[in-house]
Formats: sequence, C-alpha cells, structure tokens
Amino acid sequence: MNLPGVINNCIVRKNGDILVGIASCTLPEVVKKMETLTGAGLGGDIEIPIEGQFEAMSASIKFTNICKGMILEDGKVMEINIKAALQEADTETHETGTTVRMSASMKGRVKSLKPGDVAPGTKAEAEVEMTVTYYKLEIDGKELFEIDKFNNIARINGNDLAQSIRSALDL
Repeated sequence: MNLPGVINNCIVRKNGDILVGIASCTLPEVVKKMETLTGAGLGGDIEIPIEGQFEAMSASIKFTNICKGMILEDGKVMEINIKAALQEADTETHETGTTVRMSASMKGRVKSLKPGDVAPGTKAEAEVEMTVTYYKLEIDGKELFEIDKFNNIARINGNDLAQSIRSALDL
C-alpha cells in the first residue's frame, strides 16, 4: 500500500505554454452549495446540499517575482494545467521512490493581480487570483472530480451528480 508523501515537482501551463517564475499554486476549494430547511415538524434547522451545484471557486498562482507570464490576459478565458509528480511511500517495502501523476485543469478569468513588493535584494512575491468555472482533478489516471459550471457537469469519483438534473431539464 502506498501512502501520500510529498510533491516532488510540478509545472504550470497557461494555454499550453509553461509559465516561468512560478513558486506555487493554490487549487480551488470545492464547496457544495447548501440550503437550510426549517419548519414545522423539524427539530431544528437542517442543511441540505443542492446536488450538482457548488459555491464560486477561485485559484491563485504565486510567482517568486514580477514576470511577463503573470499577465494572464485579463478579460479572456484562460486554461491553466498543473502537472505534479507525487512521491509516495510503500508501507511494505518502506521505499519512498514511487511516483504518481497528479493533473489539475482549470478554466477561468483573472480576478485580481497583486504585483508584490519591490525592494533591493528581495522577491516581489507576485500573485494572480482567478475565478474558476471548470475544474478537473486526476491522480494516477483516476478522475477524482470534474466540475463544469457552464455545462452542468458535476462528477465526483465517477458519480455524475448532475445527470438527473440535466435529464429533468432535457439537456
């Protein structure tokens, strides 16, 4: 059995081109849209998920310094692809060299740009935040989820949460 270890290395691509100067990326948080029910016969408020719907998602790309790659075509939809080599540990052999592939794909627009601080002998630590309308995460070829807000797609571990909704709407 393999245990997750560390991210050995990763690359980030914007519209197919490798971005240079990347320090890190923060992947979108996936939060189900919820509604609170209350009323006669209930012993209090109950939160229920609205199946196939999620709160607004955003991601950030942090650069070590100010660079041309951080200008992410404001107003235009961009595609960001992150590939990472995840290093795992084998619990039986105790080897730590097992590597699996992680792939995250996102589509969205620039939400904010923080160019960072400019001072002698330092990094600017610039950051771009983007709003995300499409997000797919795979590990070792297995799709963990795919969320496509414009096309009402919400698959979690292969289970299509929005299929019955699309069917009811004749989509």
